[in-house]
Amino acid sequence: MKYGSTIGKWALVGVLATGVLPPAGAVLAEGEGVILSEYIEGSSNNKAIEIFNGSGQIINLSDYALIQYTNGGPTEAKITLSGTIEPGKTFVIANSSANADIKAKAQQTTGSLNFNGNDPVALKKGDAIVDIIGPIGSSSDFAKDTTLVRSEAVVNGVTAYDATQWSKLPVDTIAGLGTHTASGDSDIVVAPTATPTGEVERGTKVTLSAEGVIHYTLDGSTPTASSPVYSEAITINDEITVKAIAIKDGKSSAVSSFKYYIAPPITKISTIQGASQRSPLEGEKVRTSGIVTYVADGSNFYMQDPNADSDSKTSEGILVYAPNHGVTVGQAVSTTGFVKEWILGGYSDKFDTDLAVTEINSVNLVKGALNEGLPASIVLGGDGVLIPTKVIDNDAFAQFDPEEDAIDLYESLEGMRVALPNAIVTGPQANRTIPVRTQTTDKLYTKRGTPILQADNANPERLFVEMGSSSYRAKAGDRFEGTIEGVMSYNYSAYKVLTKAANLPTLITSEVDRKPTTIATDDSRLTIASYNVENFASTADAGKVDRVSEGIAKFLKTPDIVGLTEMQDNDGATDSGTVDASKSFETLIAAIEAKTGVRYAYTDIAPVDKEDGGQPGGNIRVGFLYNPARVQLAAGEKGSATEAVKVEDGKLSHNPGRIEPNDPNFESSRKPLVGEFVFKGESYHVIVNHFNSKGGDGADFGKNQPVVRKSEVQRHAIANIVNDFVESLEKEIDEPNVVVLGDLNDFQFSKTLDILKGDVLYNTVDDLPENERYSYIYNGNAQVLDHILISDRLKALTESDIVNINSDYMEADGSASDHDPAIISIEGVERQVAVDGKAVIGDWRVTQKGVHNVIEHKVGSTWIKVGETHGLQQGELLELRVMKDTPYIEVKTKKEGTLWLTPIGGKKLGETDKF
Repeated sequence: MKYGSTIGKWALVGVLATGVLPPAGAVLAEGEGVILSEYIEGSSNNKAIEIFNGSGQIINLSDYALIQYTNGGPTEAKITLSGTIEPGKTFVIANSSANADIKAKAQQTTGSLNFNGNDPVALKKGDAIVDIIGPIGSSSDFAKDTTLVRSEAVVNGVTAYDATQWSKLPVDTIAGLGTHTASGDSDIVVAPTATPTGEVERGTKVTLSAEGVIHYTLDGSTPTASSPVYSEAITINDEITVKAIAIKDGKSSAVSSFKYYIAPPITKISTIQGASQRSPLEGEKVRTSGIVTYVADGSNFYMQDPNADSDSKTSEGILVYAPNHGVTVGQAVSTTGFVKEWILGGYSDKFDTDLAVTEINSVNLVKGALNEGLPASIVLGGDGVLIPTKVIDNDAFAQFDPEEDAIDLYESLEGMRVALPNAIVTGPQANRTIPVRTQTTDKLYTKRGTPILQADNANPERLFVEMGSSSYRAKAGDRFEGTIEGVMSYNYSAYKVLTKAANLPTLITSEVDRKPTTIATDDSRLTIASYNVENFASTADAGKVDRVSEGIAKFLKTPDIVGLTEMQDNDGATDSGTVDASKSFETLIAAIEAKTGVRYAYTDIAPVDKEDGGQPGGNIRVGFLYNPARVQLAAGEKGSATEAVKVEDGKLSHNPGRIEPNDPNFESSRKPLVGEFVFKGESYHVIVNHFNSKGGDGADFGKNQPVVRKSEVQRHAIANIVNDFVESLEKEIDEPNVVVLGDLNDFQFSKTLDILKGDVLYNTVDDLPENERYSYIYNGNAQVLDHILISDRLKALTESDIVNINSDYMEADGSASDHDPAIISIEGVERQVAVDGKAVIGDWRVTQKGVHNVIEHKVGSTWIKVGETHGLQQGELLELRVMKDTPYIEVKTKKEGTLWLTPIGGKKLGETDKF
C-alpha cells in the first residue's frame, strides 16, 4: 500500500494540543481513582513516588505531572510524566541515583525527583491537584527518613494532606514498592477500549474491547444497560463521539468516551512550505506525512517527504511541534496541525530581527514504522548545489530567487537534510556551533582560510553547524575529512545545520600558530598597542590572568603604552556599586611583571556606576598601561568621570581626561580617554576608545532586507565627537602626534571610520596585507573592529600589525579574548630647537655660521663634518631632528622658504619631505 494511504499502518499516539482536539479516551473527574500510594524519602538519593490507578481506565501519564514544593512552597518544581498505567496497576518514578533495588521497580527515573522530608509532592492533571503528600505552606518535616504507604481504604485523591491516610515505615523500606491494593479494586470492571481512536480516515471501522457486555451510544448520551449492545465494528464516516460501558456480573465500568475526527487529505510538505519565505498556508489546518530526520527535543522534531516534488524552490522538510512526541529518527509519521511561522531561539530583539521557521503545531500525531531510511541529503558546495558567494538578498524579498540570493536558497532547504563535504572551519566553536565553508572562490581569505568581510560582500556561503556540544574543540583552519549531514534550520539570526557531535566526521586539526609581533621594537621606537581584554577583573581565574598577561608580555613584547578596553571594576560582574578598578589593573600588571620583569604603571578614570554599559555590575572602562622606564605620563591632574577634557594653551586641561562624558551620545557606552605621554622628549596624545556595540542591528540573514544597522547612528555621533577633539589638538598644538585606538565596533571601510579619520588621521590597518586585516571573527567572517589611527604626519614613521592570537582560537588553544590586539611602532624623533645658531642631540650637532650651516657627527672624541648647506639652502637654522641615527635640519631661506635638509653623501645636503 502507498505510504500514508491507510490508517491501519499507524498506531495512535494521542491528542497533543488541549482545546484543539479534545482527548479521545474517557475523561475522569479530578481525583477519581488515580492516587499517590507510596512515598519514599530514604537515605542519600533514595527517593521514589508510587502512583496507583484505581480508575478502571488506562491512564495516559502525559496528562499528569508531579509537582515538588520546596520547603512547603511557594517554589514549584515540575516533573513531566510519560507512559501509561493499566487499571489496578502502579507506576513508580525514582531518583536516577537511587539504589539499584529502587530503580529496578521504577518505570521512570529522573535526577529532578530530589525532595526532602519537608517538601510536599502533588500529582496534578493540568492545573488541578489530583492528590498530595505533605502540607503546602509549612516547612516542617512530615516524612523525613520515612517510607509512607497509603491505606487500602483510600480510593480517591485529596487536595489537602491527611496524615491519617498514611502508614509510616522505617527509612529505606521498599518491600511493597510497585504494588498496591485498594479496597474493592478486585471488583473493578475495566472500561472498554477502542481501536483506533482520534483522527481517522473516512470509513474506518472501530473495534471496542472489554470483559463483559459492551453497551454504547453514538449521540453523546451516557450509555446504560439499556443502550445498544456492541456486536460489530462501528464505521466512522463523520465527526462523532462513541461512549461505552462494560457490564460484568451485574457491575458496570466507568464510561469510556472516544472522540473521532475525519482526517484531512494529505498535503505535501513542499506545498506547505511553498516557494517563498513564509508558508502560503500559514494559519491553516493541514495533514502531512514524512520520515523523521532529526529530533530536537521532546517537543520538536523535523520530518521530510521521501517523495520530493520537481520544484527545487520548495522545501521537502518541516519542523513539527508535538509535546511528548516520542518519535525516533527514521520513523514514518503523519501529523495534523496548524501551520505556523515560528521564531525559534534568538536574542532579546529576535522578533524584530529574525526570520521565522515554518512549523506544524501538531494536534494529532500518528507514528508508523521504524527504520524507514532517511531521504538523501542535498549536497552544498563541492559537486553539489553552489551557494551564492556575493548576494544574500538584493530585492528586499520581492522575488524568491535561490540561484541568486543565498537567503532564498537556504529557505528553500529549510527543514531538509543537507550535506557539507570536506568542510573547512572558519572560526572557533562557540555556543555549540561551528562556522564552516564548503566552497572556495576568488575572494580574500585569512591564512587559516576564513573569508574576510568586505564592504560589498558578507560572504553568504558561510554555514553554521549546530552540533550540541560546548566542549567540542574546533578552530579556524581545521577541516572535516568527510561529509557533515544535518537538517537546515534557523535560530539566532542565522541558518543552522542541526546535527549531533557524535555524528560529525573526523576533524583534521591545524597547527596552533600564535606568533609574537614582528614589528620593530628597538630603543628608538615608541610602541603602542590596543587590546580588548574581554571583561578582565581581579576576580578573573588564574587561566584568564595568565593568558591576557601572556598576550602583552610575549606576543606584544611589552609595548610602551597599551590602550585597554573592557577592564572591569575590582569585583567584576558583582553589582556592588564598586567602580574602582585598581585591583584589576594591579592583577594584570603583577602577572606581566612576573613574566618579564617590566613593571607597568596604569591610569584610568572610573565611570559612574552602571552608566557605561557592558556586563551588568562590571563597569567596564578604557584605560592605559604604560612603561614608566620608557615613557612618562605628562604632568597634569586626572579628570573625573563627568569632567570634559579641553585643550587650553597647548595643553590638556586634565591628564588623563574624558572626552565629552556628558554628551547624550555616550549613553550606556564608554567615554573616550585621552592621555598625553612623553617619549624621548616628544609628546604623544593617545586616545583610547570603546565605541558602542552593534547590539540592536539587523542580521545579515535577518527579516529586514536591506539590513538596518541602528547602532551606527550612535557610533557616527561618537566618531564626530572624537574627530572634533583631534581637530582641537591640531588647532591648539603645533604638529601634535595623535594616536586614536581601541575597539571601535566598526570596520575600516565604514562611515564611522571615515568620520573619525576626517582630514587629519590615517588608519594603520590600511598598511597591512589585505589577508591580515582582521582582529575579530563573527559568524565565520574575519573583520577588523580594533583600530589604531595616527596623525597623517606620523605615517612615514610608523609600522603596524594585528597579532592574531585569539580570534581564530578557542580558550583551550590559548585564546584570552574574542579580540586580537593591534600594535604600532613609531620611529621616535628627537628634537632640538636651535639656540644662538646651535643645536646638539647626542652625537649630532649643527652650527650656523652666518647663513652657512654645518652638520657634524661625533666619532670617539672627534667631530667629523658630514654635510653643509650650499647655494639656495643657506639661511637661518631653526631646528635639528634625529631619527634612526640620521640628522635632519630645518632652515629658513630667503628665496626657498623653510626647507628640511639631510645628508645625501659627499658632504652635501638634500631636501626631504619626511617632515
